[in-house]
Order: sequence, then structure tokens, then C-alpha cells
Amino acid sequence: MVCFLTISSDTELLNDFFEFKSLCLLRVQGLHLQLRLQLHLSKNLDNIIPLYSCLGLQYLRLGYTGKAGIIFAHGLKQMKDSEPSISTQLLWHLNYAEYYAQIGSIPKAKHHVCQAGEIYVRISHAPKKRMDASERAERILAVGRAGYVLSLIAFEENHLEESIGHIDYAVRVLKTGITAVEKVYQPAKRSSPDYDPFSSEPRPKIEKSDTTSILFGSKLWAFKTVLLFHLTKSDIRYSLPHFCNMDVY
Repeated sequence: MVCFLTISSDTELLNDFFEFKSLCLLRVQGLHLQLRLQLHLSKNLDNIIPLYSCLGLQYLRLGYTGKAGIIFAHGLKQMKDSEPSISTQLLWHLNYAEYYAQIGSIPKAKHHVCQAGEIYVRISHAPKKRMDASERAERILAVGRAGYVLSLIAFEENHLEESIGHIDYAVRVLKTGITAVEKVYQPAKRSSPDYDPFSSEPRPKIEKSDTTSILFGSKLWAFKTVLLFHLTKSDIRYSLPHFCNMDVY
């Protein structure tokens, strides 16, 4: 079991490396291996469903739409009897919406975006608490991916200016999120890097980075901004005003 866990961890690192280097075919093989190992190790959907999403999207971006559809169908089969966590469901719907947008099935793409919006409402209605770094990163990723998917939908509907606006918003969200994470994890700064430990002078103070004050403004992270696109009444369960106060806290 320990050996399988080690191999799975190493495979995940390799998959990240293949994605970074744009080695798409190798990443497909790595994701298949990681998925088989994960299915053998446990039935935890929070580990399995993201792998189905990644593999389906990788096939989709290579142009294998049929294989991508089969992979997403297998993911749905896994969720037939039980549901993963809310955050996993949120990204699943956004990834599935990207698949439908890429194959030109716009009504289904809009449906899954609306499902993602509904899940986001449930998250926003949860009791207020301070989010940790991982939760905040998930929210940022969800908003950024929503902007990207809506850009694809608008492009397929020939709303080119709207498409550019959505993708520009997604890029700004992700760039700001990356900047905030870098500020959190930047090393402490010393006022005098050449301090002599044997000196009789008092040791200079270390300037610590202020991580508690890094918050994300509600105007930038409002999910309603990402959902401002043309939907018919039959395509959306919640009207746009319903999202007006749904911010990332």
C-alpha cells in the first residue's frame, strides 16, 4: 500500500511537469496511470473526480472529443451513488461546461455553468468563517475558470467583445490571486543581511510580511460579475440579481 501511495504521488508530480512542459501525450498516459492507481487505493471521489476532469480536458484539448466524452461519462458513473465535496462538484461542473462549449453544445454548457453558480450560492450561504489558503485558492480558481468558460460560450455565440471581456476578467482574477499567494509565502526580510552574530551590537529586528491583512476585495471576486452574460430564462434557475451579494469572503 505504501508503495502504491508513493507511486501515485510521484505520478502526480510527473503529470504536473508534463503539463508545464506541454507534453500532452505523456500527460495523458500519466493521468491514466494515476487514475488506475487511485481507483485501486480508495473510492474517495474528491481524489478520483478531479482526475477524470483533468483526463477528459486533456483529451479535449488534443482534439479527441469522443474520448473526452467517454471519460466524463465515467466520472458521472462514479458519482451515481454518492457525491464528492462541494468544491469538487463546483470545478466538475465548470470543466464539464468547458467540454460542452468546445463541442458546440451551448445549452448544455450554460446548464452546467448555472449548476456551478448554484453550488457557489450554497458555499456563500454557509456560516461565515475565515478561509484558509487552500479554500481561498479554490474560490479564485473557480471564478477564473468560470470566466474562461463563459468566454468560450460567448465566442461560440459570436459575441466577440463579451468573450474578450470574460477572458480578461479571468486573467485579472488569476494574476491577482497569484500575487496574493506570493505575498503570503515570501520570506521574511532582514533589515541587515550582513549582521555579525559575534558582534556586541543588538540583533536587528526581522520584518515579517503581513499575511493577515491580505484580503480580496468584494468587487473583484464577486461571482455575479462572471455570470453577466446572455442567458434565456429557461437556461438559468437563479436570476442575476440573486448573485448581487455573492462575494468571495
